[in-house]
Amino acid sequence: MRGLFIIDPEGKVRFSTVNDLDVGRSVDEVLRVLKALQTGGLCKAGWKPGDELLG
Repeated sequence: MRGLFIIDPEGKVRFSTVNDLDVGRSVDEVLRVLKALQTGGLCKAGWKPGDELLG
């Protein structure tokens, strides 16, 4: 198993994913999630930088 965790400056886990060794990972998806977290807003599934935030 491989795991990835995005932890904010306060030490709170904001995102995690665990994959079997046979499953590839997407760097683009991790960067998208990181950018979404940095907006401080509510991002829909599939959100990309430049898209509107929800609510």
